[in-house]
Amino acid sequence: TYTLVYQICEQLNPTNCDTATVTVTVGAAVIDAVDDSGTVANGATGGVAVPDVLVNDTLNGVPATLATVTITQVSTTNPNVTLDPATGAVNVAPGTPAGTYTLVYQICEQLNPTNCDTATVTVTVGAATIDAVDDAFPPVNGVGGGVTASVLGNDTLGGAAVNPADIVLTPGAAPTPASGSITMNPDGTITIAAGTEAGTYTYPYTICEALNPTNCDTAVATVVVSAQPALTIDKTAGAPSGNRAGDTIPYSFLVTNTGNVTVSGLRIDDPQLDAAAVCAVTTLAPGASTTCTGTHTLTQAEVDAGTVTNTATATGDLPGGGTVTSPPDSTTTTIVQAPALQAVKTATLTVDNGVQGAADEGDVIAYDVAITNSGNVTLDLTSVLDSLEGRPATTLACTPTLLVPGATATCTRYTYTVTVADLTTVGPTLDNVVTATAVSTTTTQTVTSTGTAVVAVN
Repeated sequence: TYTLVYQICEQLNPTNCDTATVTVTVGAAVIDAVDDSGTVANGATGGVAVPDVLVNDTLNGVPATLATVTITQVSTTNPNVTLDPATGAVNVAPGTPAGTYTLVYQICEQLNPTNCDTATVTVTVGAATIDAVDDAFPPVNGVGGGVTASVLGNDTLGGAAVNPADIVLTPGAAPTPASGSITMNPDGTITIAAGTEAGTYTYPYTICEALNPTNCDTAVATVVVSAQPALTIDKTAGAPSGNRAGDTIPYSFLVTNTGNVTVSGLRIDDPQLDAAAVCAVTTLAPGASTTCTGTHTLTQAEVDAGTVTNTATATGDLPGGGTVTSPPDSTTTTIVQAPALQAVKTATLTVDNGVQGAADEGDVIAYDVAITNSGNVTLDLTSVLDSLEGRPATTLACTPTLLVPGATATCTRYTYTVTVADLTTVGPTLDNVVTATAVSTTTTQTVTSTGTAVVAVN
């Protein structure tokens, strides 16, 4: 309110005057701040919700401008939602959770700073679009195990590749193979343990935006564990029951399923066994083992060789058809060789004219020689030498010359007529010695045996 004093004077009499006061009331312009609303689609990146709150505000019936009013922020329900008084824009800072927020602002007339009005801005902040995409990884070798790429590799948040720091990964129920394990790691990779059974496994997972924990999506990773069937065999030879043909060697076979496929119908392939090996179990899950047993009967050829080398493999049937066979494993068993001969010489008085049972002049003595292989290896009879009372030896003809253990060679019978000299020079007995020599057919071992026939002299 303002006052103005004025004076009036008569023109005819200029000193004839009077004064009066005018009271003037000046009103302020009508100011109107109008509520606003705005939206930011992705609070993670932020943005401008309302470019200028003055757009719908008026002063004296015309649009308010920064030249005619001042703007101040009165309050906000989220400190990330703010008013820029220099521009009138309502901004949402990056990293603002999704939700609905309000901001109160005031405009005041610059000419009349107390001429003010307030309004409310309603800001809706959205969450980023989150997309978990199903995965199908290349096959993984289940025997040695392995690690897949991350399931996060094809997932997006706000249309861009997922930054692991911006999401929370929650694995679903892990697959349960019969052997081994499949585990999702915090970084989204999946570890397939060594020895995991072959198969196709599904592994669900969920990703949620860290900023907005209820903003989630779910996908499924498919893991293929390739079939890698494999068996090993460890063959062990026991002590032979003896060292002759017909004795036996016991064998045991430790078979292990080193693959990642269950194997059934397990059998031992060993042509030298007397009968099919007997296995404790014939179905092996991955990692499982069983022991099989069998025996082998020694042949003469093996005893002659001095060793028995035996090779075996294990074979099993696969679930989808086909078989798997282990690498071979061999054992070598030493057979103790004991070559031996037994030479037996007998004398018979076929003409006994004098004292019965004693050699007299003119009596005839018949000599028989038998050479027996008393050892355990085949022998080649190389010589049979006969000597009477130390006289020069003669060679006897004997058959057969090839002697298997227990076989006997018979030498040609021959006779000797007793002389006067024999009666006077040889002493009380007439001794005839045979010496037999043989060599092993497979080694250089040589054996000798002697036999003596004694006839009393009259």
